[in-house]
Amino acid sequence: MIIFEGKYNEIFINRKTVIALGTFDGIHFGHRKIIEGAVKEAKTNNLNSAVLTFKKPVFSYFNKNATNYLINPIDIKTEIISSFGVDYLIYVDLEDGFINLPPEQFLEYLKHNLNAEIIVCGYNYTFGKNAQGDIEYLKENSEKYNINVIVFEEILMENLRVSSSLIRECLLSGDVELANKLLGYNYYLKGRVIRGKSLASRLGFATANIIVDRNLCLKNGVYITLTHYEGNSYPSITNIGYNPTFGQKQRVCETHILKFEKNIYDKIIKIEFMKYLREERKFNSIFDLQSRIKKILS
Repeated sequence: MIIFEGKYNEIFINRKTVIALGTFDGIHFGHRKIIEGAVKEAKTNNLNSAVLTFKKPVFSYFNKNATNYLINPIDIKTEIISSFGVDYLIYVDLEDGFINLPPEQFLEYLKHNLNAEIIVCGYNYTFGKNAQGDIEYLKENSEKYNINVIVFEEILMENLRVSSSLIRECLLSGDVELANKLLGYNYYLKGRVIRGKSLASRLGFATANIIVDRNLCLKNGVYITLTHYEGNSYPSITNIGYNPTFGQKQRVCETHILKFEKNIYDKIIKIEFMKYLREERKFNSIFDLQSRIKKILS
């Protein structure tokens, strides 16, 4: 997969493409249908598949004070999209020039810069200045640009409309189990284990720590998790947050892997979130914290 990043008018693809359009935040069931549909159409028509998206949700561009908006860190978003067999992944900068493109100029851009032959998107996709472009606009104007349009309808699960907004709400409230159902996979983080202050080791519970984006929409607290390392999976307990008992200022994912004694500093691990247990809290003493951890692990 070839990745393009930068200003929209500086990105060009010479080969004819089938382009999946969307923010694809979380890459849930609906997103998967769109991207898989684009890959299938590309193979059927001997074209190249592409995904045009952004590194963060569009609403964060308009609300500069937005926080807790990321479902997937960018490396995980890239990893998941790559798993579909996409030829080109395009991360366009969210900036005035692109956001304020009139709908007709957006279609011209897709045709002339990205060589679009077929557009694949969801039923509620909007584009162009003030979101003036929508599915009806695409259908009415596609012939003018010699572009075919394929639209995927909404997906319902447990009588709920699968959407990034709903998944974001689930993760922020701690309902990771429902989030996993809507995503179609267990929500996970992945990263290189860093050396912390060995605070947990002093308590007799060593942890593998990875840095967490401050704007990740995952509720701080303690989770039942599954940790993957070198092809093996291990039950684990993970704390997301700032460790108030020790007064940490950096948001960290601290994972205690059960019955695991290997030194994995500087190694890559993957942590799947299975169930939320409780909120992060400050204990009166290290002894109280130690007692609580023992109860959770027992």
